Amino acid sequence: MMSGNNQIGKELIEKIEEKRQSKVIVYFTGDRRPFGARIAEDAVRPLYDHLLSLEFKEDKKTYRPLSV
Repeated sequence: MMSGNNQIGKELIEKIEEKRQSKVIVYFTGDRRPFGARIAEDAVRPLYDHLLSLEFKEDKKTYRPLSV
């Protein structure tokens, strides 16, 4: 079972996906003091490799900003 904040985040991501008619990739880090977090250096390469492995349809390569 998801907590309230997790459910809100999931619903927000689903709304963005629906509006853009695409999928959203999310990498969460923390921002609460004193435990603020950044993307760890050892996480960048696996994330990059994962993105390269995705298949995109030619008609979906148009990127446009999301207006909320």
